[in-house]
Amino acid sequence: MSCTTIDCILTKIKVEVLDPVITILFVLATIFFLWGVIQYVIGSQGNEAKITAGKKMMFWGIIGLTIMASAWGIVTILCDFLDTCSSSSSSFGGSDRSAYEEYRRGERNPQPSSFPGPGDPNFPH
Repeated sequence: MSCTTIDCILTKIKVEVLDPVITILFVLATIFFLWGVIQYVIGSQGNEAKITAGKKMMFWGIIGLTIMASAWGIVTILCDFLDTCSSSSSSFGGSDRSAYEEYRRGERNPQPSSFPGPGDPNFPH
């Protein structure tokens, strides 16, 4: 499918490039941090060089995780701000837009029981 709108292009970039890259970097930073923990634990038996190396790896692993979390958050905020998130590109596994927002934009016809009206006994008065 060819994208011709900015919305489609930005969503495609987020889904096919940014999400996988950020996920891979999260995994790598986590592995790096855990390797630092292993080095620290092994080094705690008296090898000062391994203790120092383990501390450095844990520090930089935490920095990497923080950067990746920030990048993920920035991408999500920009996606929501620019309203380019589609249901298929949700960062949280669900729809980025609620049913009401889709209804309000005319993108969805509500089910009769989805949106209670004044005649409905569940409608707040």
